[in-house]
Amino acid sequence: MKDNGATICVLGASLLAAVFLVTQGDMVSAKPPAKPLDDSWWEVTSWTAHDLDTWSNCTIKIPRVRLALLDQDVRLKDCDACEVTYARQATLKRNGSTQITPEEIARGKDGLSKLEALAKGGKRFVRIADDDGTYGRIVADMVILTQDGERIDVAEWIRANKYERPAK
Repeated sequence: MKDNGATICVLGASLLAAVFLVTQGDMVSAKPPAKPLDDSWWEVTSWTAHDLDTWSNCTIKIPRVRLALLDQDVRLKDCDACEVTYARQATLKRNGSTQITPEEIARGKDGLSKLEALAKGGKRFVRIADDDGTYGRIVADMVILTQDGERIDVAEWIRANKYERPAK
């Protein structure tokens, strides 16, 4: 068999691609990395998942000024997810909203466990909105960068997986 430049070039490119895939961490993936977040996104370094649309006891790092907001509650902007408890029942009744059902609680708990599994080992970020939140909470867009490098917009994920609360 006669070697020519084209054969060597194809073999070299294949070897280079294999080295690239293997050195990207424990998981071999040809998927491109998530688009990087700009400076308007701040990392949440500690948090407690209150439910799908609220993160509690958050520490939010503000990198440019080397400050952190401590013990903050953050509410997802423009998305109301299924509840995981009946705690809001009285408020919803006063506002004329759809009442919480056992089916909603089950969906909310299911969604919360799935979202926490996606976030495990990854990072959470918020982009704080200009809105004033109720109950003293920060209102923000929320993103999870998974351990695999996938970028998940929390509101889009809630809607796509049908974990949004039913309308009035």
